[in-house]
Amino acid sequence: MKSSASYGRNGIPNSLICVDASFIIRLLESADPDSVVVQLWVEWHEEERPVVAPTLLYYEIANALHRYTVHGKLLPREADDSWTWP
Repeated sequence: MKSSASYGRNGIPNSLICVDASFIIRLLESADPDSVVVQLWVEWHEEERPVVAPTLLYYEIANALHRYTVHGKLLPREADDSWTWP
């Protein structure tokens, strides 16, 4: 029987990566290209690993940004700018 698994450049099977809102928020907040979250994101992309997310991801991110704004950790403008990907 032939396997339906796909393999990355390193020969390791490409299992799904499921990210949640906390990972995406940390990725958006990271200004350092050497941060762990950025390095993971780049690694997954280079290995062609499929990345999936829960259906409610956008709502969870919006809620987190709203909470940061309410608690004074982000200005409303910064929260709005967080939705813009470079």
